[in-house]
Amino acid sequence: MLGGSTGLFVGPEPRFIKIRNVKSFVNGANILESGESNTGALNKSQQHLLKTKALILTTAEQLKKATSTNTIQPANKTQSRLSKQLHEAAVIIKSGFNVPVIKTSIGGFDTHAMQADTHNSLLLEVDEAITNFIKLLKKHGL
Repeated sequence: MLGGSTGLFVGPEPRFIKIRNVKSFVNGANILESGESNTGALNKSQQHLLKTKALILTTAEQLKKATSTNTIQPANKTQSRLSKQLHEAAVIIKSGFNVPVIKTSIGGFDTHAMQADTHNSLLLEVDEAITNFIKLLKKHGL
């Protein structure tokens, strides 16, 4: 997941990892990796944390390896938050990393004043972000 709430993905055994971008995820995993790990976890919470830590470290290493030859540059210098998320999605897709779903999001639609102006601005942002995403995918044969 690259943004927004976890929504429908939450469950007793979540099978997703939420990241802001590949670089920050790998950096965070490196910090996690350097910490002590308690392999003698006694309760379910501790076991879950250790399992999650292992998943994060494994996924970070795989993502780092898969995206290390990233040649996809952003379509423009001033990117919206959604454009940045879609750029990260394009990097992950091009890498061939096995991800069945990449979720992105944009907030701000729940308005109570100046709704027309706000929605117009947000819809223009969505249009630009999706247009640039499609251009990136086509440019890289995806």
